[in-house]
Amino acid sequence: MLSRLTLLLCLVTCALVSLAAEVSPLAQTTAHKLLDEVEQNGARNTVQRLYENRPVWTKILENIASGQRQWIDLALSLKAGSGGGASIDLRDAMFRALARNPSYVLGHAQPTYPLAMLCLGRAAPLPTYKEAVAELEAVKSALDKIQAEELRYKKDLCLAELQEGRARLRRFFGLVGP
Repeated sequence: MLSRLTLLLCLVTCALVSLAAEVSPLAQTTAHKLLDEVEQNGARNTVQRLYENRPVWTKILENIASGQRQWIDLALSLKAGSGGGASIDLRDAMFRALARNPSYVLGHAQPTYPLAMLCLGRAAPLPTYKEAVAELEAVKSALDKIQAEELRYKKDLCLAELQEGRARLRRFFGLVGP
């Protein structure tokens, strides 16, 4: 009986290790490696490969949203090969990155991610008005801290679009008034 239990435990462990090995290499991929892949295989092929593996794609979006420069650079490279849902996902991750590294996003997003669209907020808002407005406020707070004169115009444009984004949220959630 003990040998059967040991065998069963070994089989389950091997299956779990095998499953983890399938996801792990992609999840551990660095932005630099992915930028190299885009250069070698093209943005479309890279986006397609990543988008097909939802856990990996989600991890990459989280990394982009972190605001780290190398991940923002990757989002800029991937955009050319994206369409539909992948394009929306990338745009939303870039919007989230504004709250964490607004200077770098403002300085590099255009023309790939036009600020007039990016600064409106997510394509599909968060589930509640409170959550969605809190996200906009976090971006606004981060933008308000930018002092660089060379980013003043982009900052002002983004702040204006955030106001429009707030109005869109009010309409989306069926709220009226100021």
